[in-house]
Amino acid sequence: MSDVFGVVSSELKIYANIIAAGPKGDKGEKGDTPTSFPASGIIEDENKVFLTSSDKQNLLDSLTKENYIHDQIMSSSVWTINHTLNKFPSINIVDSAGSLVVGDVEYVNLSQIVVTFTAPFSGIAYLN
Repeated sequence: MSDVFGVVSSELKIYANIIAAGPKGDKGEKGDTPTSFPASGIIEDENKVFLTSSDKQNLLDSLTKENYIHDQIMSSSVWTINHTLNKFPSINIVDSAGSLVVGDVEYVNLSQIVVTFTAPFSGIAYLN
C-alpha cells in the first residue's frame, strides 16, 4: 500500500490512500481492491474509498476550479481580485500575521471583486 499526496494549491492538500489491486475477494483486504469497479469508479468498502485515476483527477480539477487564492503581496487598502470562478464567491481575508480581516466587498462582476479596507496591509484572500 502506498500513500499518495497531491497538492491542489499552496493551502489545500488532498491525501489519498492508493490500494494495490489483488485477487483476494470481493471486499478486498489491506493492499487489495475489490475485484470489480462500478461505472463511477468509486467503491465504498467499510472505511475505504477507492478512486480510479480519472476520478482522482476529476476531484482535483473540481476543487481547483471552485476555489481561488489571491496573494496580495503589496500592502494596499484596496484589493482588486480577478478570478475565473464565474460566480460571486464567498471570501475570507487573512493578513500576513494570520488574523481574519473584514473589509467592504464589492462584486464588480462574475470574475472581479474589489475589497476596501480602512488601512493598507498585505495578506491572502480565499475565494470559494
